[in-house]
This record gives sequence, C-alpha cells and structure tokens, in this order.
Amino acid sequence: SLAAPQMLNEPHYLRCLKESLSKRQTTNKHYSLRAFARDLEIHPSTLCSVIQGKRPLPFKDLERIVRKLSLGPKDRT
Repeated sequence: SLAAPQMLNEPHYLRCLKESLSKRQTTNKHYSLRAFARDLEIHPSTLCSVIQGKRPLPFKDLERIVRKLSLGPKDRT
C-alpha cells in the first residue's frame, strides 16, 4: 500500500508511534490517545503535539518510549 504523501516526510519515530497507536485501536476500539500516553508514560498533550507534528519528541522521553514499544534495533535508530 502507498503511504499518504505527508507520511513520506515524517520522521521514522513518528510513523512508529502512529502505527502502534493504530494497532492498539484496531484491537480495542475504545483505546484512546490518552490511554496510549499513559502506557508510554508521557503527558497526553505532549504526545498529541508530537503526533500532530507540532513538536518533536522530547529527547528525555525517547528511550522510555523505545523500550515501551519494544522497538527493534532498526527502529531504534
């Protein structure tokens, strides 16, 4: 499948976040961005701004999110 044009310019970590959220919402239709933020241990407004592309992912949250999402070596870079 082809990605939306704006997705081609997105940082890889942003695609990983969006894909992980989407998978969780597919499994549980009531799964919210707030629940995702809780699971990642990041403030919901910060996560919302990151996903909307309004701000970069804070470096202090990066390692924890990588661990929480169980990203492999390729995705960690």
